[in-house]
Amino acid sequence: MANAPASPLKAPPASTRDAAWLARVLAQAPAAVAVVLGDDLVFAAASERYLQIAGRRDIVGRSLPELFPQMDAQGFCTLMRRVLQTGEPFSGAGLVAAWDEDGDGRAEPHYLDLSLAPLRTESGEVEGVIITMEVVDGREQLEAERRRLLGEAEASERRMRRLQELTAALAGAATPREVGERVLRLGVSALGADAGVLALRVPGEDELEILASVGYPPEACMGPGRRWPASMNIPIAEASRTGEAVYLGSPQAWADRYTGGYRPPASASRSQAWAALPMEAGGEPFGSLLWTYYQPHAFPADDRTLLTSIAQLAGQALERARLYEAEHRAREAAEAANRAKSEFLAAMSHELRTPLNAIAGYVDLLDLGIRGEVNDAQRVDLGRIKRAQQVLLGLINDVLNFARIEAGRIEYRDEPVPVGPMLQGLEALVGPQVQARSLDYACEACPPGLVARGDPERVQQVLVNLLTNAVKFTPRGGQVRVGAAADGRRVRIFVRDTGRGIPAERLASIFDPFVQVERERTETSQQGVGLGLAISRDLARGMGGELSAESVVGRGSTFTLTLPLADVD
Repeated sequence: MANAPASPLKAPPASTRDAAWLARVLAQAPAAVAVVLGDDLVFAAASERYLQIAGRRDIVGRSLPELFPQMDAQGFCTLMRRVLQTGEPFSGAGLVAAWDEDGDGRAEPHYLDLSLAPLRTESGEVEGVIITMEVVDGREQLEAERRRLLGEAEASERRMRRLQELTAALAGAATPREVGERVLRLGVSALGADAGVLALRVPGEDELEILASVGYPPEACMGPGRRWPASMNIPIAEASRTGEAVYLGSPQAWADRYTGGYRPPASASRSQAWAALPMEAGGEPFGSLLWTYYQPHAFPADDRTLLTSIAQLAGQALERARLYEAEHRAREAAEAANRAKSEFLAAMSHELRTPLNAIAGYVDLLDLGIRGEVNDAQRVDLGRIKRAQQVLLGLINDVLNFARIEAGRIEYRDEPVPVGPMLQGLEALVGPQVQARSLDYACEACPPGLVARGDPERVQQVLVNLLTNAVKFTPRGGQVRVGAAADGRRVRIFVRDTGRGIPAERLASIFDPFVQVERERTETSQQGVGLGLAISRDLARGMGGELSAESVVGRGSTFTLTLPLADVD
């Protein structure tokens, strides 16, 4: 049977061109289509599919920014206004947009394929935008994105944990060798490397020397002490020279980088990938870390971040260890010099005491007339010789005591020291000097039963020294006072005078060895070598106490010996 001729297409009636007809067509369209008009983007029509995706049916006659503020904030309204202004269409696939589809008040992310086309009038002016979109199944993409973000978070946490472990381990490393061994041991595990080596530039030489290594077979010759020329074309030397990291993911990458250069022999190493990271101090490289892999390695961004962080930690720890070693050597040298000085002073003092004691003995023999009768003038001279001998012997004793204290050869008794009787007994020891200078001396009231802890002999030595200084520097007719009081769990014993005082700028240094407030020497005011206060302070500290001073020029000084309070019934 022959086919019947096709019926000619009839032109649509005029009514099909009106807005109602267009809205009915859009409403029944299987695709998600909508029309928005004007800069306010007011919905003129929308298909059923569009209303389903939007999650609401009351959109016609209302603006898109009003109904979906999240989409406005994400830039979609800006895209539509650009189409209105330029007349240029827009299309994009896999766009992420968020809006509240289920009405729970929260915007959910969606993946969209979106097209925006200009809607023109009969005169060709753009009056609106035709929106065509479809939501693609984004669950897989969202899950993949979630897994990716979770993996990045876990990787970041692992890196942070490993760096914290390395930081804690390096905090206890006191020498460069310890730093190197700990960095390599923890780094190999953290990086998944098979071996590692740390090398430093040799000061004053164009060479690198291995400080520590781990994981290399003996035939690789990568043990501590091995040296290479710093100019050699190998990763560890290049990183140390340039301060730039070197990543070689395969033997071919090595061959391409170091054409005609050194190649690790296959018999000595199974190396397939290398990473060399410089270590810096003061902005200058002083060595590098080399990590070796026995399989090709890509060195992704995460690996490079961790490698760089480990190199930075290693560089800082090495610098600290080198400074500590230098300080330790300097301290040992200073202590050795101090011991030598103390031994010299002790030996010299012993040698000088012997002839001085002999001088005193012969003076006494002459004074007694053993060698013949002595007249009055000769007796005066003998007295002067005896006083000079005693002054010189006192100076030598100060030097000897100071040497003993510095050498740690002073032993202290730890026992109760009744403070009141101690202070009462001081007047007999300094009485002649006080009377000779016509001073007003008094022992102020001391709380009864006040007992300190210390070495009675050393306490008396400190107080006699303080009183001797007070008498020496107090003009005739002045006052000297001693006293004591309890202060919590401490006992404070003071010696106060109305002497010339000590300038404020010199008060902090009077306890230093060989420091004197005034070096003028007169017949009536003999000064020592500046060890009395230094010795007294060291003795106070040796008993668990302290010696301090306060002074006002022209008004006098107060020295305070602080000792622990004794527990007595």
